[in-house]
Amino acid sequence: MRYLIFVPEAGGHHLEYTNHLVALAERNTENEYIFCVHSTIKNNQDFLLYGYKVANIKVYEILKIELPTSKGYFRHSYELCKLLKTKARMYKAEKIFLIMIMPFSPFIFLPIWGGLKISGIVYKIYLYG
Repeated sequence: MRYLIFVPEAGGHHLEYTNHLVALAERNTENEYIFCVHSTIKNNQDFLLYGYKVANIKVYEILKIELPTSKGYFRHSYELCKLLKTKARMYKAEKIFLIMIMPFSPFIFLPIWGGLKISGIVYKIYLYG
């Protein structure tokens, strides 16, 4: 199974969560893991020291120029989903995991993903407020 772990943001706990997923991937060698991460994470010394140089793990950088720049929530979400779909096709992903799923809504919940299985973390802050 080929997993795409898509991390387009670098703030908050994104680096920490990504490192935990790398540790899990290192132990789960029967699957392939494609980490597509924000350039700040890819170039972070803590991430580089983590030891992702394992055969079943590949790390690719999301360039700042690729990231959505629109300020409106729905437009930003749409552009983020479009980028995700492009990367999923490019890396031939079968499953996608998102560190933070809410910035992709509502488009992530539409049946436009062609059979891709998508999961992720919903932070409690989005459930209250």
